[in-house]
Amino acid sequence: MPRHFDNPILDAFDPLDQERAQTAYACMREQPGLHPLPGADRSVWLATRYADIVSLVKDRTNFARDVRRLGMSRGNDPISRIVHNHMLNRDPPDHTRLRRLIDKAFSPAAIDAQRGRIEAICDDLLERLVSRGEMELVGDFAYLFPLTVICHLLGIPEQDH
Repeated sequence: MPRHFDNPILDAFDPLDQERAQTAYACMREQPGLHPLPGADRSVWLATRYADIVSLVKDRTNFARDVRRLGMSRGNDPISRIVHNHMLNRDPPDHTRLRRLIDKAFSPAAIDAQRGRIEAICDDLLERLVSRGEMELVGDFAYLFPLTVICHLLGIPEQDH
């Protein structure tokens, strides 16, 4: 079991701490175990070292992605069900079953066949940012790019993204 890091030095939910983030993450990587992130509405922990992450992924008894299993369901309205109960928040064997249903859409050959469209999606997002003159990498690109590509690969019309 990874060791608890008793002195959190970064509140990841506080915008003022973003300036200290790189130093804080470097310090966390020097110490094995899980690091609590204060400011979350529930216990949120960060693993920063590869060995700790592998340990967590393999430990299906003590750790889970499925918020329903953790008693953290955010509600029963349609948006909550979609946002918090999607495939990426499922544990095996349910995740495995769902992944098999979409494997062909995400195979290397399928992705390669869509290379031109994927590059166009990237170019479009970057052009929007250039015209603004500024960007927030995660919110303006890193979140939108894979989401838009996945919607395209699944055949979801652009107006429904």
